[in-house]
Amino acid sequence: MKVSNRNPSHNPSRNATPNEVGGSKLVDGFYWDDTWTPDGVGDDPEPGMVQDMGLTKADLLQLTASYQATMNVLVNRTIAAGKFAWQLLSQRQVHATPPATCKSDLEGFCQPGALVQQEAMWYGASTVSETELASFLLIRGEYAWIGSGWQRCAQPKADAGGGYPFPPQLHTDFGTPMGLCAETNAGSGVFQREFSKATIKMDCNTGTPSIVMK
Repeated sequence: MKVSNRNPSHNPSRNATPNEVGGSKLVDGFYWDDTWTPDGVGDDPEPGMVQDMGLTKADLLQLTASYQATMNVLVNRTIAAGKFAWQLLSQRQVHATPPATCKSDLEGFCQPGALVQQEAMWYGASTVSETELASFLLIRGEYAWIGSGWQRCAQPKADAGGGYPFPPQLHTDFGTPMGLCAETNAGSGVFQREFSKATIKMDCNTGTPSIVMK
């Protein structure tokens, strides 16, 4: 999610305070950049920056705790306002190989109480192949997105393999899920989920996906 202006001709920041801009009905959500961790800045750290600032381990722990406390308040306030932020998405992924990992991933994700069934999920995939699409459809909950993450600015143009490709299969209407995915038979290693317009499978024994439209 990012700050979005549904009407490009209107600039809500004119004659408005930052809080008024963030609270505008024209703003859907936000992208919060940079973090603090016990090792220093989480995003875009520079070599030696902690030493240059003279920060001790105790300083870093305090900065991290204060950052997290501030973010908790911001998250709760954002949700209470009916808005969202990109950092509230959980990133999940199924490893189609090896077989043991594939089976473990799907067994965990396809439980009624699994977080992936309750959270807003981002399924990151540099290339949306049939394997990634089938895995996404098998585990997705009510709120889920699949696609590329930020690929940085210094990348080739789209006609040279860069950019953000949008495979045609993402236009397909698979319908609504008819339940969670499950192993077809105990120990089979084959997981299946029925949608109203498609049957989705993943054979963990071979890492082979299957999407069959009804």
